[in-house]
Amino acid sequence: MHTRNTIIVNIQSIRGEKYDHTVRLKPGDHEFIVHDSFVNYRLARIISLDELEAKIRTGTAVMKKPFRDAILQRICEGICKSDFTPIEVVEMYQSSLFSGL
Repeated sequence: MHTRNTIIVNIQSIRGEKYDHTVRLKPGDHEFIVHDSFVNYRLARIISLDELEAKIRTGTAVMKKPFRDAILQRICEGICKSDFTPIEVVEMYQSSLFSGL
């Protein structure tokens, strides 16, 4: 059953040594990544597709090209690997794997 919810993660430039090392991204991994970056799983959250679509309509979120499959797979796998991912995000991700979404 699809809940019309999705998971969003935050990608930030690496500044200093204190960051989640689970998934690092480099320039070239995506058009908007211009510095060594990391997925900040601590800020991962569940959002309704309606809310996401509204953010895109109002310009508070911008639609970009998708990540290449291999990069997206690394980011998704990091949801369960990171010690910082909120439990409800991990549970939703695992549930989606088991339900085939």
